[in-house]
Amino acid sequence: MGGMQWASAISEEVDTRKAAQDAASRVAAELGGAPPDLAFVFFSTHHRSNPAAVAEGIAEALVPEHVLGCLDDYPTRSGFVITPVVVWGDAGADLRPDPREVESIHLLPLERLTPDKVVLQPDPESGRSVLALSLPQGLLYAPTAAVVFQFSEVAVHGRDTRVDRYEQPRFAWR
Repeated sequence: MGGMQWASAISEEVDTRKAAQDAASRVAAELGGAPPDLAFVFFSTHHRSNPAAVAEGIAEALVPEHVLGCLDDYPTRSGFVITPVVVWGDAGADLRPDPREVESIHLLPLERLTPDKVVLQPDPESGRSVLALSLPQGLLYAPTAAVVFQFSEVAVHGRDTRVDRYEQPRFAWR
């Protein structure tokens, strides 16, 4: 049994559909043409007025079996708004992250993302709780933890869960 393949790409295209196609085409090339099992797509506020164009551009370039939908927008302290688009496809192969974008990769079965893994730490300055997930490798913080947590809540546990109320740790504010 082979490992899971992983790829990422960024586009600087201004047109939303072209940006989605550009990034997805780069990911497809990194995957060797294999369709993805699952894709998380993050796009900037510039493109948020046309999420359908993002989903269509991704679907055209990656040819996934199913575009499942979008999770909630998550505004980051660094000034971006993350809009995760979830895509389901065929089985992948080896993980190949871009070291400029990914510090580490940890595989975790979704069924292990249970409510007891959620760690909330108070942030006195904002009055909100910092969201983290307790994983075997350590704590995974928002915004990534927010996307993974919401996906787990919605897709695995069937709960309508919102994550935009959670804070990010200070190191993510840059």
